[in-house]
Amino acid sequence: MTLGYNVGLKQEAATKPKKSFSETLKKPSPEMVRIDPALSTFAFVQGTIFFLLAVQNTGIILFSRWVKVYSPLSIKDEREGVMLSFAEFLKLIASLVCVFFLTGRTPTQEDIEKEKNIKNVPIFSWIRIQRSGVLSIKEFARICPSAILYLIQNQLIFFSYGKLPGPLMQVLYQTKLLAGALFLWVLLGRSISKTRWLALGVLTAGVSIVQTDGHALVASLSSAAENPNVNLSIGFAAVLCASSCSGLAGCYLEKVLKSSGGHQGQADLWVRNVHMAIASVIGYGIQDCFIAAQKSSIHSSPESAAISTFLDLITGRRFIQELDSPAITIAILQAYGGLLVSLLIKYTDTLVKGLASSFSLVLGSIVSVYLFPEDFRLTPGFSVGATLVAGSMYVYATAK
Repeated sequence: MTLGYNVGLKQEAATKPKKSFSETLKKPSPEMVRIDPALSTFAFVQGTIFFLLAVQNTGIILFSRWVKVYSPLSIKDEREGVMLSFAEFLKLIASLVCVFFLTGRTPTQEDIEKEKNIKNVPIFSWIRIQRSGVLSIKEFARICPSAILYLIQNQLIFFSYGKLPGPLMQVLYQTKLLAGALFLWVLLGRSISKTRWLALGVLTAGVSIVQTDGHALVASLSSAAENPNVNLSIGFAAVLCASSCSGLAGCYLEKVLKSSGGHQGQADLWVRNVHMAIASVIGYGIQDCFIAAQKSSIHSSPESAAISTFLDLITGRRFIQELDSPAITIAILQAYGGLLVSLLIKYTDTLVKGLASSFSLVLGSIVSVYLFPEDFRLTPGFSVGATLVAGSMYVYATAK
């Protein structure tokens, strides 16, 4: 499955004179039988990252379902922010390790002039830290909009769950795939063929069918009028805004990751991950302090509750108090997935991330039948949805 774009090769092929069919049969040209090793390696890297991300997403789906069945208290709503903060903290540590140990150790001409026998730049040298761009406020500011958009997206999703029936919310949120394609087309000028637009539409419908039971959707809509908290117009607007934030954040992140920005190659990717993790940790920390201030009791003021929460986050005490083994495992999987997402977006695009998530949803549901036979059963609707997902992914991957 080819996930990249070979525009340059198409333009080069268009400028060459065409040969007749008989001439081609007599003497095949070297270009027809030779495969560029660089392109082959690049496609292999794309496929490997896609596979690893699909496995990670499937792992989260299966483990989350296992936790809901056997340890439901581990993933309570109030723990979600702490779990996401811990995941971003783990991603920060992993990215820093990659920055210091995997990149930037080749000495520059300036280093050679100062020390002729130098082979590698010291790992924790101050000049190497400066060159990496980790301390650059300008580069950190470039990545902040994406982190802010993801934070707003999570808040809108949480808000919409209170205004819409759950099945309807899940169906509407699948429009994030179409929103991502729209922003790629509008903001980055990415050309998306009509066939791929159609494939994305079918994929959105297929994922909605897989994720939502039709009878549950109809029942939730009929009972929505009896629930005073349900507001279809506000909830609908919140879900669309969440989908837009998801698409815009992915599009902006792709633009930042694929831009040179003064740094080159792999170092740039890991530095971006460091900045993204720092911005996310700050955002989730502020959110956690705000929630603690809102929930302050009569025995403590909002200010003291927020300060206490902030100190607990800085010292790591809040992670120890709130997270148990299942929650920590989910956070580790999410941190691992965050690194894979940045790799996938850098080497493909944000739409392929959506394809991996859709594939994982179907795969996770199929495996759940065997792991949780009493709690999960396949329906005819699931078979239809899974077929639509598989077919649309194939069409998207093979379409020009």
